[in-house]
Amino acid sequence: MRTVNSIIELILSNTLDHVIADQIEGQDLDFKEWSYRANGFKTQLKDNYKKMLHMAVCMANGGGGHVVFGIADNKIGREESILGVPINIDVDEVANYIYQKTEPRIQVKVTEVDVPYGTGKVLIISMTGETPPYTQSDGKGSVRQGKDCLPLTGTIRRQ
Repeated sequence: MRTVNSIIELILSNTLDHVIADQIEGQDLDFKEWSYRANGFKTQLKDNYKKMLHMAVCMANGGGGHVVFGIADNKIGREESILGVPINIDVDEVANYIYQKTEPRIQVKVTEVDVPYGTGKVLIISMTGETPPYTQSDGKGSVRQGKDCLPLTGTIRRQ
């Protein structure tokens, strides 16, 4: 599995000037753009927390990995792809939200990375996958297979 430091080096290098982030994604790495579509900061936060929760469960069930929030995975060029997250995001609140909303509990590490583009900050959410299967507290689950999060169906749970 990649390290947080190697992901930070990747983000700060000129790699995203030559390829889209989707081409770098894999079993242990995904990039997600922060959604600003919803009206009001609280609604945006709720929508993005749901996305973080979904990705934490997916990656943990796939053996662990990292999700970088604040990077569009379909644009080329650092200025175009590194959009960032709001600067007032509380990383402890993010980690606690994921912990409280998963079964069994997933402890994530949230790393803030200062970047010279967008809002000036992206988040790397890292998780292991030591005791799968994991689900959201409402029973929903998914599992990472390559670059995709597939539904955690009965057949996959038995595997």
